[in-house]
Amino acid sequence: MADNEQDLWVQATFGVHPAQYQPVDAQAGASQNGATQDGTPNDAASSAPAPPAVSSAPAPPAASSASAPPARPAFSPPPQSRQPTLRPGDQSPDGWVEYMQELLKIPVTGTYDRATEKAVRAFQAANGCQVDGVVGNQTWSVLRHEKKESVGTDGRNKHSFEEKGAEARFFTEDKWVIYQKSDDSVAFTIVSVGDSDDIASHKATFRITPPGGQGQVVELPIGPATEKSPDGQGNRHSITITGLKANYPPEPGAPGLYHIEAYLDAELGGDRWSGDVRDKAPVAPPQQVPAKPKEHIPPEHPLQQEEPTRPTKPTTPPPQVDTLIGLIKGLIGIATQIVKEWIGLQTSLAKCTATLMWACKGEAFNAGKAMVSVIGDVKNIITLLTEDVAGVETAGVTDIATIPLTIKAVYETITDIQEAISTTQTMISCMQNSVGDDEDAKAAVAAMSAHLNNITNLVGSLRSQVGRIAALIGV
Repeated sequence: MADNEQDLWVQATFGVHPAQYQPVDAQAGASQNGATQDGTPNDAASSAPAPPAVSSAPAPPAASSASAPPARPAFSPPPQSRQPTLRPGDQSPDGWVEYMQELLKIPVTGTYDRATEKAVRAFQAANGCQVDGVVGNQTWSVLRHEKKESVGTDGRNKHSFEEKGAEARFFTEDKWVIYQKSDDSVAFTIVSVGDSDDIASHKATFRITPPGGQGQVVELPIGPATEKSPDGQGNRHSITITGLKANYPPEPGAPGLYHIEAYLDAELGGDRWSGDVRDKAPVAPPQQVPAKPKEHIPPEHPLQQEEPTRPTKPTTPPPQVDTLIGLIKGLIGIATQIVKEWIGLQTSLAKCTATLMWACKGEAFNAGKAMVSVIGDVKNIITLLTEDVAGVETAGVTDIATIPLTIKAVYETITDIQEAISTTQTMISCMQNSVGDDEDAKAAVAAMSAHLNNITNLVGSLRSQVGRIAALIGV
């Protein structure tokens, strides 16, 4: 073939024009002593004269050894990690609470506070989820527009999880993405949920299937944050597939929609997305409630007559504001005293000798964790009760709707306190059996036992007080 045709053939096959090649020495693979570069004998080199040097443009290979096309990235989704369970009081350096607040469309604070709990409970009630303020498997699935899951949690201790390093999710799992005709593109939003927002160095893998065509795989970098949250966690990033129809054209006349599958790196949790490309968001059809069929009753039947007016159930009169405020403030006082007793118990534990702590290290470790957790729970209850008092004092009986939620939270906290009491009592019993003759250690163990007895009595008072409030407001 002509030189220019050969050049074009080489460029099409190897992706480079021959002019870019440097002269190649045919003896480059052999050393001066007749051996190849890997050290194996080269019989041809030792027994035959060297062939002449070749020209700078390599000859085309034989048809039987034609070069293979460049390898495309594989589409191999890694295992997916799960979302952590979030509860009132959660506040950590990662971006999970921020992500949840973004999905709820409420102010992003990074703290699972009272306003967030109210929004969560309202969302759960509106979407047929278990209304408990706990964002577990079921609530997460509905928030992220996934298939609704059954009720469940991640099994971790409350307020104990923190997402270390980089982690990310597709913002929602909607089964569609909007096509931007102006620039022939589709865009995806990625949210960072780890304690590090360094996800720009990672990538997402997409498989794009045009109508009537085969799926083609492309890897795209995530890039820097495009929307930052107020506290710098839960930032949003954007990935855009440009030239969708130009680069991945459909088969002529083929019906249907573009379909895209995607996943994130395993280091980011391996989150997946799958859906169609649409010109606009699909409108969900309104739910049709089938009308109850009317029972056929002959005209002469006595039930055809007009039904008499039934007496209505008397409504419960609103509670007296002063009484309600007094009971809630009393509950705050009891809860505050419980926190003080737990802190006093922690102080006494710190006075124990190293020998005693080592003898009961397992029990002390479990009790220490339980103390930290329950102190945080009770402090959260105090905050909720204080907000309830402020609401009632400001708006009177018109703002008691949140109190039943707080009462439920108090009952749940009482259960947690009782579990912490049991764990701490196990530690104290171990120390009582191991204390020996050390008077200071004996005094510390005795002080812990006294604090625990006080806490037990205060829990009884807490239960009685919350019962009075529940009876007053009729829950």
